[in-house]
Amino acid sequence: FKTVINRYVDDRLTVIVLANSANARQGKLADMIAVHYVPALAVTRAQAIADTDPAVTARVRAVVQQLAARRMPDGLSDAQRQRFTPQWIGIVADEIGNAGPLAGVELLARSSESGGQRFRYRFNFRDENFIVSMTLGASGTIEGLGLSLE
Repeated sequence: FKTVINRYVDDRLTVIVLANSANARQGKLADMIAVHYVPALAVTRAQAIADTDPAVTARVRAVVQQLAARRMPDGLSDAQRQRFTPQWIGIVADEIGNAGPLAGVELLARSSESGGQRFRYRFNFRDENFIVSMTLGASGTIEGLGLSLE
């Protein structure tokens, strides 16, 4: 089962979603219900920016494909490899598998950090969108990788 409780104290609204399915998108459903009653709660989607480094985009696509195939992504730093347990990879693979076919990838942000670069993408699948953040170190290793539902 999955559950979410969102309280909007100033708007005098509480949304509770209880779901008896591992595939439920309880957060998304709660957001939709809240916006129905208080339209001002709608979240504005980040706009895509020009992709001036398609090689990095191809690399992040490959990482997501490897995760969907239940494989450890190539190029992870040692610290990131420790985070990616087989159980975690399985959970991510299931989430990606439930999202339907990939419709497109959009670059949302890029920035330079000490010794590397950080990229943020939106992966648009048929049934769900994911935000994928990837930090590349100076040597090109993946020093940070995060996935979340949009």
